[in-house]
Amino acid sequence: MTASDALSIPASVAWVLIALWLSVPCVYGYLLWRDRVAIRTQRITMAADHTRYLWKEYQREFFFWEIIEVVRKLFLTTFIVIVVQDNASSMRLVIAIFVSIFFLAVQALAMPYTRKDDDYFAVLVNLLLTFVFLSGLLVKLCGIDESARCLELFGMTSADSLTEFFSVLTIAVCLGAVLVVSWKATVAAYAPTIRLKATHREPLLEMPSGNFFHAFISHVWYLTPPSPPPPSTYRW
Repeated sequence: MTASDALSIPASVAWVLIALWLSVPCVYGYLLWRDRVAIRTQRITMAADHTRYLWKEYQREFFFWEIIEVVRKLFLTTFIVIVVQDNASSMRLVIAIFVSIFFLAVQALAMPYTRKDDDYFAVLVNLLLTFVFLSGLLVKLCGIDESARCLELFGMTSADSLTEFFSVLTIAVCLGAVLVVSWKATVAAYAPTIRLKATHREPLLEMPSGNFFHAFISHVWYLTPPSPPPPSTYRW
């Protein structure tokens, strides 16, 4: 076996795995399209119940959001490596930055999750991911000519100094976002709404197939029989 044959086997396996990953959003799309009526109306059939892991965490109008998440991950980990050549690694970072900013804006506008804290956490993750790609691009540009380029572009003497600066900046942004998310979650927790006593969350009003109404019981009154009159006191 020659060296080229030895390298062709891992390459073939890699292409097979990539094809399997590319088929994931297609399979998810078929399953969600098949059960779209049951999910939107919350009249859960047996087939929709089997795909609950795909749509349970999202609002009814955004039941397809898991496909968007899978496409985002595939683009940042697979598409961008296949489309952009190895000698244009800086362009990969530029594309990743724009894609991350786009998904950050879409996530912040849509707020697709049923729980607000999940929405805030997803926005925070996309923001930090954008900072990671941006810092990687700037450090790479600084590393081309470590002394002159860094000093000219950023006023720093080395790529290590730039990395430390962006690390501190990312931590500061993360802490600020955590404070905002904590405040929003606290405000939402005390907002007037109906919550279940067991979970302290809003109820998910699903309608199983064959049922037509929800029953809401706000109070339970216990009717006790009247107490017997006290015994009379007789004098002899």
